[in-house]
Amino acid sequence: METGDKKLPTERFNKPVKKLLFPLLTITSLVIIGCSDSNSKNAASNTPQFKKMTWTSDQPAAADSLQGQLQAQGKKWVKTSGTIKRGDYVQDILDPRLNQPEGRGAIAKVISVSGGDTGPFTALMQRVWRAFFPKPASTASQGPPAALVDFGRGYRAGINLSELSPVSIQ
Repeated sequence: METGDKKLPTERFNKPVKKLLFPLLTITSLVIIGCSDSNSKNAASNTPQFKKMTWTSDQPAAADSLQGQLQAQGKKWVKTSGTIKRGDYVQDILDPRLNQPEGRGAIAKVISVSGGDTGPFTALMQRVWRAFFPKPASTASQGPPAALVDFGRGYRAGINLSELSPVSIQ
């Protein structure tokens, strides 16, 4: 029997691989281009440099921090209760907190929350992942719910939701 009469075992994968290969390579190249360090000199000069120290609520907030901007506008905040979601203002209630920049302040704005608050790119990557690995991941390895919060001054941090309190700006 000649090989021309019989299909090779790898030929059955050619069509599905070709369908997935182009989108996968496109997404990968966009991620690599988006994350590339081609302007490393400019990127390094635009990245704020912070003096890391132990932050406490006794420290005054820097004028360019979110808390400092709110104080300059004469705004105040009151702790509230409820679910923390993207766009909310929160207060960091863990005091003191290690390795934080000087003048950070306690008030921040929530950028994202773990567990369902995904952007379009993350949702796309999750669909691609599930296409290849349909078995759901164990929830035990995901850790506690957390939020990415922005304190201003170019400083963002991931903080457990149990260490944040929602606030109402007045």
